[in-house]
Amino acid sequence: LPPEILNDHACLELTEEVEEEPVEEEVGELVSWWNKNAEARINDFKAWVGDTNQPTKIFCRQHIARQKYQSLIDCGCGIAPVNFGYAEGEYQINYTGLDSCHFFIETNRNNGITMVEGELEKDLPIPDNSYECSYCREVLEHLPYYEKALSEMIRIATKEVIVVFFIKPTKEEENINYWKEENLYHNLYNKYKMET
Repeated sequence: LPPEILNDHACLELTEEVEEEPVEEEVGELVSWWNKNAEARINDFKAWVGDTNQPTKIFCRQHIARQKYQSLIDCGCGIAPVNFGYAEGEYQINYTGLDSCHFFIETNRNNGITMVEGELEKDLPIPDNSYECSYCREVLEHLPYYEKALSEMIRIATKEVIVVFFIKPTKEEENINYWKEENLYHNLYNKYKMET
C-alpha cells in the first residue's frame, strides 16, 4: 500500500515484551479470549474496526474491483465491516467471512453473511484454491505467529493474498509481544523475514 495510506495506521506502543512461546495451548486461549469477550466488548470492537470508509479499506476495495475478483474470503472477519463496505458500494463480490469466534459467526450469519468457522493458525476446513482473493486485516499481529496463517491464506487463494497490518512490519528485529492481562498478542514482525 502507498505510504499515505499505510501511515493512517499508527503502531501501538508496546509496553510489555515477552519471549515467544507459541504453543498449542496458547492458541486455544487466544481464540477463547474472543469467545469470552466479543459480545461484552462489541462496542469497543466496532470502534476499533467498524468504519467501512477507513482509507485502507477503500484502497483495498478499489484494488479488488480493478482486478475484477469475483470471490473473497475475509480471514478473521470479526463483525464483517469489509462485507458491509462492498454492500454500500457499487462493486459486488461473493464475500465469505472466516472467524473462530462463535458470537461473530452467529451475528454475521444472522445478517445473511456466508461464514466459515475456523482458526486461521490451524488447518482450515476449506479446499485449496477456493477463492480468488484471501484477505485479512489487523489479524496476523494478534496471533502467536504468522507463518501458518499466511500459508493457509496462500493455499486457499487462486489469485492474490492481501494482508493489512495495524502493527506494520518493519526492518527491525521481530518482537513477539504477549499481553498477559488481555491474553492477546501484539506482535511486530520483520518485513524482510516475512517476504522470504
